[in-house]
Amino acid sequence: MKQRNLPILATLALFAAPSIAQGSLLQYLPKDTILAVSAPDLATSMREFQQMPLAKMWAEKEVQDFVADLRAMVTKEIEKGLAQAKEMHAQGALPVDPDLLMQLRVQGMTFALTNLEIQMGDEGPMPKIGIVAHFDFGDSAKQWQGLVEMGLGMLEQQAGNNLQKTDTAIGDVHMLTFSPTKAPQGLAMGLNLAMVPNGILIGTLADDVKGIVTNMQKKTPVLGASEAYMATAKRLNTNGAEVESFLRIDPIADFVVSGLRIATQMSPEMGMIDVDGIERAMSAMGCRNLISMGGTANYTDGKGVMRQFSVRADKGTAAPAKTIDTAFLKWVPKDAVSFSAGTMNVARFYDTLLAGLNAYDENLGKQVLEQLGGMEEQLGFKVREDLFGTFGDHYITWSMPMGTITSAPEMAFLVKVTNEEKLVTVMKSLAKISNGMVEIEEGEKRGLKAYQIRVNFEPPAGLGMNPFDLFQPTFAFKNGYMVVGFSASDVKRVFQRMDREDDPKGDIRSNKEFAAIAAQLPASMDSVAFTDWKAQFESLYQIATGALAFVPMGEDVPIDMSLLPDAATLTQHLFGSISYSTTNANSSESVTISPFGPETGIMLGVLVGGAAATAGFMSRRGF
Repeated sequence: MKQRNLPILATLALFAAPSIAQGSLLQYLPKDTILAVSAPDLATSMREFQQMPLAKMWAEKEVQDFVADLRAMVTKEIEKGLAQAKEMHAQGALPVDPDLLMQLRVQGMTFALTNLEIQMGDEGPMPKIGIVAHFDFGDSAKQWQGLVEMGLGMLEQQAGNNLQKTDTAIGDVHMLTFSPTKAPQGLAMGLNLAMVPNGILIGTLADDVKGIVTNMQKKTPVLGASEAYMATAKRLNTNGAEVESFLRIDPIADFVVSGLRIATQMSPEMGMIDVDGIERAMSAMGCRNLISMGGTANYTDGKGVMRQFSVRADKGTAAPAKTIDTAFLKWVPKDAVSFSAGTMNVARFYDTLLAGLNAYDENLGKQVLEQLGGMEEQLGFKVREDLFGTFGDHYITWSMPMGTITSAPEMAFLVKVTNEEKLVTVMKSLAKISNGMVEIEEGEKRGLKAYQIRVNFEPPAGLGMNPFDLFQPTFAFKNGYMVVGFSASDVKRVFQRMDREDDPKGDIRSNKEFAAIAAQLPASMDSVAFTDWKAQFESLYQIATGALAFVPMGEDVPIDMSLLPDAATLTQHLFGSISYSTTNANSSESVTISPFGPETGIMLGVLVGGAAATAGFMSRRGF
């Protein structure tokens, strides 16, 4: 490696690497990579997305007619903006040709966190954080390279003598490294770039970039061949995945502990923290048990399939995991829009916190328990035995279609309990310490003893009403379950369903959307959830369209509400989603099959980004 004083454009002209393999970069990342997310083939993913419900809904003529004027307006504004940008470029006010920007594409991308370290250096804390990003530009690589050259040239010109540039040869690839001229001694981080075939590789650590390029040249998987990665990948559909992710927890925990050690050295106020005790507590609470976690998102035959697999440390012989008894399905109404059920162990949270506290400092644990004992005497119940201990090992919930925006939907929540009287006593005691904000009224009607919860909430100025008056949370007990609903009638209907005969014709098993995917459920599972997206979407759509009728539309808004698509036009493309999870002693797996895939995350990101950009624009304009 040697210093280079060549102009940066001449240096970048040396970048060429015909021998490097293409595809996902994830396989070639360092063995100890902490986090990696890869979307290797966006073009193929976009083609497969065309078979998904959202794409089919968008392609409907009714939808296109509804948005036609809006699209025309947006297109006109874009063309106007491009014309202005071209004029600015012609006058030298814009360094990049807008026509060039319109040609840019991204074929695939990978992001990774490869290293997390922090040590005390001569001048203070010295981080060593490895971040890697790879972009595959496909056929637009030449245009991108020109843009990168321009950007780096401007960076070098602006930085002047404050930036040091180094050119390193990695086979037939050249890596440029930019670092501060007056960087603290021992600083390993900088800006490292290597132009690889059809793309660019960027990293904060030079060794990472060199190693990845070398691995690609030799076509030698490193992370892809590691034990931690293979343990998850073998249970996932990584070939052809739209998105693949990988995570290791231990390095993150180590980084937090290292940061705390440095903080205790630098700050007298933090000297009282026992960092070794925190490590003991983390181990006792099981924070170190998770070895690795992998996930994939695929488009498969017009469905979104998400899988996640986690590997935990081998703790020897363990009790079999609790599983869900699907006999509860006979209680779920046929026209329910969703249901879920799962195992739980509420008392474990208490036990886990106590184990961590005792591991941190046994004397401190005794003090906390003594203080808790005093509070328990005042409250009239024991937290472990009477609160957490009264909940059983599973829950069940379902909901019906939403009727109006001003009324709560019919919902049911059932949780297994071990002692009804203790639980009621605890809840009444907790209500007493709320200073009247929460009240629990006990009543009996037609032999049904029920408890209604009232929330005396003082609405803020301008609201005009207590939102909690829209529903009346009620609970009662039946067959060892605590049954909760938004009204007494909801609870009564649940009781009636719990008494019905086991006839599939009258419950969710005869729902054609559930029946179409029920066979994909495994024989044993510790959680399960279903959503009838046809019914769910239709109920929400009707409410939304009804509300839009009261929204005034200005003449400058090119939206004709009379052209709003019919709900059936959209729901015909939807189907039910199912998700489940299974757990054994050393691993857990979850699967979701639904009408939606990774595009929902992208859409959410676009919405968040758009909202942030709009907020920034409005703040700059003084709104």
